[in-house]
Amino acid sequence: MKLTKEQINEIKQMRMEGRKQNDIKEKFNVSLSTIQYHTNEKTKNGVKERAKNYSKNLTKDKKNEIYNKKKEYSKKYQKNKYNTDEIFRLKHIQAVKDSKKRKEVGECQT
Repeated sequence: MKLTKEQINEIKQMRMEGRKQNDIKEKFNVSLSTIQYHTNEKTKNGVKERAKNYSKNLTKDKKNEIYNKKKEYSKKYQKNKYNTDEIFRLKHIQAVKDSKKRKEVGECQT
C-alpha cells in the first residue's frame, strides 16, 4: 500500500507529538521501517544511497527486467484501483474526457 502525502504528513505530526511508532504502524497498517523512513532523514538517506549503489552494479538486461516487472505491477495496480475505487475511477473518466476535448480543440485550431 502506498501512503498519500496527507498520510505521510500525519505520520510525521504524530511522531513530533511523541506517539509511539508501533501505534502509528498499526493505524496505517505499514511496517516500522516505513514509519522510520518517513520520520528519520538519516534512515531515508541511507535507503536512497543503498538503492543508488545497487542500481549502479546492475547490467542493462537486469535493469530492463526490473523496469518491465515494475511496469506490469503498475498496470495491475491501476486496473485494480480503477475497479475498486469509485473516486479514482471518476477522476480517470474525467481526465479522459478532458484529454479528448483538448485534442478536439487542437484539431480545430489547425
